[in-house]
Amino acid sequence: MNFKTRLVLTGLLAVGFAAEVSAWDEYAPVAKGKTEVDLMAGYNLAPTAGGFSPSLQVKYGIIDGLDVELFEALATDPEVGAGQPNLAVKYGHASGFGGFIGADLPFASEKVSADPSVAIYVAAQYIKTFDKILLTDWLLYNRSMADGAVGSIDLYVKPQYNVNDKVGPYVGLDFKADEKFEGYTITLKPGINYVINGTYSAEANVGIAKTKDVDDIGAAAYVGFYGLF
Repeated sequence: MNFKTRLVLTGLLAVGFAAEVSAWDEYAPVAKGKTEVDLMAGYNLAPTAGGFSPSLQVKYGIIDGLDVELFEALATDPEVGAGQPNLAVKYGHASGFGGFIGADLPFASEKVSADPSVAIYVAAQYIKTFDKILLTDWLLYNRSMADGAVGSIDLYVKPQYNVNDKVGPYVGLDFKADEKFEGYTITLKPGINYVINGTYSAEANVGIAKTKDVDDIGAAAYVGFYGLF
C-alpha cells in the first residue's frame, strides 16, 4: 500500500483551541502533474468549544518531490464564514527528509476575524517506510506577524501499520508549546486510513488532548475523503 500518494490533514485539538487546519500535512508531496482534492470535516467534542468545521484542500504536483497546497476552512460556530486561506509549498526527498513552508493569508470573513494577520509556518519532515511501518513526523515553528504575537513549536510523530494494500491504522502523538515553553498541549490521535480504489481514499480519527493547567480533556473527531487525479 503506497500511503505516500495520499495526503491527510492533521491538527491540534484541545480545550480552548479550535482545530488547527492548514494546507500542509504529514505526508509526502503529490506526484508531478497530479491534483488532489480533499473534502474534510472536524467536530470538536468539548461542550465549550466550537463544533462542526468543514474544509477543502487542493494540491498540485509541480515537479517530482515538490507540490503547492491550498486550504480553506469554513467556520460555523459562533458565526458562519470563511477562515484565512492557507498556502504552502512542500518538498520531499527520496531519502525521507524534506520540509515545507506555509502561510495563513491575511483574508477572512469579518464574522470570523475582523483583523486577520499573516502567520508563517516552517517545518522539517522525515517520511520513511520500514517494511509495513510508515513513519511520518515533523518539527514545526509557527509565528503570527501580528504585534506582540508569540511563536509556537510543534513536534508530531505518527507511526502507521499497513495491514494490507487498503487498511492502515495509526497512532499520532502531537506536542505543541509556545516558544517560551510556558504552556503546552499533548494530543493523542488514533485513526485509520482506508484506500477505496486507485483514485479515492478516506480517513477517520479522534484527537484526545491535554493542555497544561487545564483539568478537562479535549476531544475532537475528524473524517476526510480524498481524490487523486
